[in-house]
Amino acid sequence: MLELGAPGGEVERQGRRGFRGGLRGAPSARRPRSAKSRWSPQGFWASSFCEQIYLAATDTVEIVPAFVARLAGDAQVHLNGEHSTFRWVTLDEAAALLPFGSQRDLLAHVRREFVEREPSPFLRLVPR
Repeated sequence: MLELGAPGGEVERQGRRGFRGGLRGAPSARRPRSAKSRWSPQGFWASSFCEQIYLAATDTVEIVPAFVARLAGDAQVHLNGEHSTFRWVTLDEAAALLPFGSQRDLLAHVRREFVEREPSPFLRLVPR
């Protein structure tokens, strides 16, 4: 998992952005990562997992689809101006860093369906 550090000291471990600029689903998920770190994944999949979170401030429930990108083991990260640092962390380290149980559930799902076995070909997203 890639962890990005912003100049103000904030850490971005998992993007939680709505669809924007007319993009939908997978293109919206793919764009921020490649724009911020300039990497090109070897594969990109819908995870079949949606994180659900209640936002008390707006009294709304968000259902956020999760996507999985597979990178080469020697992938180089090139940050844009939005971030000043990065580090690679293992799934176990990522689970310890995430504040919400649903995020840790997502990582367990990714480990089971994408690390310990080959993902279903039906989940693979073709680049556009």
